[in-house]
Amino acid sequence: MKITEKININASIPEVWDVLAINFDRAADWMSTIPKSVEKVEGVKADGAPMVGRVCDISTKPDGPTVDETIVSYNENQHKFTVRVVPQGGRIPVVQNMITFSLRDMGNNQTEMTWDSDVELKTIGKIVSPLLKVGLSKNLGDLMDDLKYYVENGQPHPRKLAAMQA
Repeated sequence: MKITEKININASIPEVWDVLAINFDRAADWMSTIPKSVEKVEGVKADGAPMVGRVCDISTKPDGPTVDETIVSYNENQHKFTVRVVPQGGRIPVVQNMITFSLRDMGNNQTEMTWDSDVELKTIGKIVSPLLKVGLSKNLGDLMDDLKYYVENGQPHPRKLAAMQA
């Protein structure tokens, strides 16, 4: 299942790249659905990448599900990188999600970010894929809004602040 979304961010490419790629392990700083994220240290670091990847909690429960995210390709000159996301634990109907992030200069201190997802579903996910695509698209839109808000305002989106207090 493929999902592609784009968003314009009122900031330069270096400002967006810093949050999205250089500080990849700091997702919990701005992603409203991620209460905790840490740098992944085991594995092979892609050429040029700042780290191997990150591990994100997607629940506040101590034994809740996580996602293991590995940077598989990284091109700072083209402002593009690909991440393999593998859910761990919980009832997540996804085998893996290959996400390619890319940034494009739109002039006037504006950056277009593209998020291309290629989601490999488990059998149950294939059965409910139309509903799953709607839910994933909404979640993706929220995450992109979280990034836009954080980069433009230097603080988390109000949705993230509310999640932190819950």
